[in-house]
Amino acid sequence: MAKGSCLCGKITYEAAKIGPNVTKCHCKICQKTSGSAYGDYTTAPIDSFKWTSGERLLTKYESSPGNFRNFCSVCGTHMPTGHPAMGIYFIQPGTLDSHEPLVESSHMFLRSSAPWHKRQQGLAEFQEYPG
Repeated sequence: MAKGSCLCGKITYEAAKIGPNVTKCHCKICQKTSGSAYGDYTTAPIDSFKWTSGERLLTKYESSPGNFRNFCSVCGTHMPTGHPAMGIYFIQPGTLDSHEPLVESSHMFLRSSAPWHKRQQGLAEFQEYPG
């Protein structure tokens, strides 16, 4: 069982199934929410994910039309967000408290990548969202 939390620990979650792939998203929105060159994400099926504490402390932000992101209203941590149409939660691996066998697998939205960033070679590369 994968378990995770925000920085202040007031919001916690668990997922029965997670990953194993980690995607590095280089879109401008992920750059802003991560404060870095990209955001890392893995996934969990919606039916395997649940908030175990603090769900009422989540703040939703519509980062683009119809796309929402969750943040802890206390500490600001970018938290997992469900996407019902896709049947998954996107989970930031840095919020995991448990050690999971995750594998960095791909870069996406490379057309938006920060010019100063030297990306990790050997991973699948996509100029936009794959699929």
